[in-house]
Amino acid sequence: MTKNQQKKYHELVQKWSKFKDLDVSDELRLEVMACVLVEMEKLQQFVNENGPTYTHKAKSGDIISRARPEYQQLQECRQRLGVLVDKMNTTTSSTHDDLGDFIAM
Repeated sequence: MTKNQQKKYHELVQKWSKFKDLDVSDELRLEVMACVLVEMEKLQQFVNENGPTYTHKAKSGDIISRARPEYQQLQECRQRLGVLVDKMNTTTSSTHDDLGDFIAM
């Protein structure tokens, strides 16, 4: 893990540990979640600077607009993050009413 990923991991552990006792599988999920979040930040910055699409000229001479690979990767990261959050949520005790507030952050 990079330093940014480690920092994000420790932030996630600190936040999630308020809602549940973390086991080894939770910690592994949080590691993956930290990596996904850092990757998402980089991809989002690229998309913000360059836009979600690019254009090029086809052999026929038509101008074609396509989604940037980085935008597609960003969408995939969001899906992975959603799955990870759902998995963490399903393993969290229902006695913690503040979980929805945490997920909304």
